[in-house]
Amino acid sequence: MSGEALKKPNVSGAAGHVSGRIASLQGAAARLKPMTAPIEADVAALSYEAARDELIQVVSRLEQGGATLEESIQLWERGEALATRCEEWLIGARKRLEDARQGGASSGDAAAATQPGNGEEL
Repeated sequence: MSGEALKKPNVSGAAGHVSGRIASLQGAAARLKPMTAPIEADVAALSYEAARDELIQVVSRLEQGGATLEESIQLWERGEALATRCEEWLIGARKRLEDARQGGASSGDAAAATQPGNGEEL
């Protein structure tokens, strides 16, 4: 090295950019929170197959990229709601199978009662 002193990188500009980006993300998240309830209500009416198929489409769109940050967040929230709905259906199906193995599900009424969306939380 010659007699030059090492120059420190200018991080103050980068720190300002990061702070601005965080504020932008917080603002986007605050605007999206009211949308969560309608998403969940809409998803609650879906069958397992419909929720699974839409979840596959959401994941594909997210993997393709090109969406804005706000669109990506909305897709992510929709995907989370769809995945939760699929899990509810699978939990209900597992319970029905367990009941059938134990001889507890002797009628169609018992099976229908364990399906999500029939007024019973899983």
